[in-house]
Formats: sequence, structure tokens, C-alpha cells
Amino acid sequence: MFETMVAFLMPEHMAGQSFEPPRGKTGYARVINPNRRPFRTQDGLMCILPYTGDQWLRFFEAIGRGELGENPEYATPAGRSRNYDTLYAIIEEAALTKTNAQWTELLLEKDILFGEVNSVDQLFDDPHLQARKMYTVHAHPTEGDLRMIGFPVNTRSDATRLRLLAQRLEEHSVGVSLGLGFSRAEVDAMLADGVLKATD
Repeated sequence: MFETMVAFLMPEHMAGQSFEPPRGKTGYARVINPNRRPFRTQDGLMCILPYTGDQWLRFFEAIGRGELGENPEYATPAGRSRNYDTLYAIIEEAALTKTNAQWTELLLEKDILFGEVNSVDQLFDDPHLQARKMYTVHAHPTEGDLRMIGFPVNTRSDATRLRLLAQRLEEHSVGVSLGLGFSRAEVDAMLADGVLKATD
């Protein structure tokens, strides 16, 4: 997981460290800007991320601030790179004018990047996770029905399918011992001596 996160996050931040010897520091200034964060709406939190020039222009129009798009400090990539604190403050102010549902509808219509911030409880009802069958219910022989978290990568291989439920104490001790290379006679001897206990 650590290596995956490094591979996912570091390409944006290599900057001067991409060269050997290094030609500068790490860090993509826009991404590590302290004001780049989820914004509070009327009923929750929302990530609102206009990115391209066209997206910023559509965002300005959507919040009734179309005149901002005529300002070279906001209309060009170079200008925006100097003014992200101000731009994020504009988003922060605008975010409070709508609910998450209203923002979702508007940002989809304007084709602007966004993401609603879910609470942990809301993840159970997330449409994407439901469509991917991320939570499945399995009947456990002693504990009843258990909701399990699915594997995040779906393949046609059985390697990503749930094959065993949580084990009961000593349930698979014989099978595990045999799998570790003990002979059947050695396993029987350990059972007889009480060194090994089994319910399987």
C-alpha cells in the first residue's frame, strides 16, 4: 500500500528532484496549497476543482462572477498560478451558497471536476460502491450474517473472490498444520498430546 501511494502521489511532486543532481525542491505548489481543501457547503463538504482555463471560465459564469474571466490574473494559467489563494477563497465563498446536491447538479452540467465528501456512514449508501458490490453479506455458521468489504480490484480470477469467512478458534488448525509440512501422524500426535486443538 505504501509503494502504491508513493507511485500515485509522487509524479506531481518530483519537480526539481526529477533530475540528478537535483535542480530544485519537490512539491507542486497548487496541490500543496493549504487552501486547497474540501469546501463547506450549506449541508456538507464538497471538493470543487476547476482545472483548465475553460473550466475556470465556466465556474465564474456559474457563480455569477463572469467578469473574473476577463481578468488576466485569473484567465491565464500563469496568472492563476500566482493567485490560487484568491481563487480558492472565491470557491470557499461560493460553496456556502448551495447544498451538495445543488453543486453536484451544477458542476455536472458545467463539466467541472468535483467530489462530495462522504462520512464513513454514507459510504454504505454510495452509488458507486453499491454498483461495484463493495459490501456483500455472507452467512457465517456461528455468527450469523456478516457484511464483508469486497476486494477493490475485480478480475475474472478467483484470486479476488472471498473463499473463507473469519475462522472460529481452532477451526482450521489441522489443515494449517498439514499445509506447513507436518505429516498426518505428527498432527494426530499433537492432537493426542493436547499441543494442537481442532474443531475441524
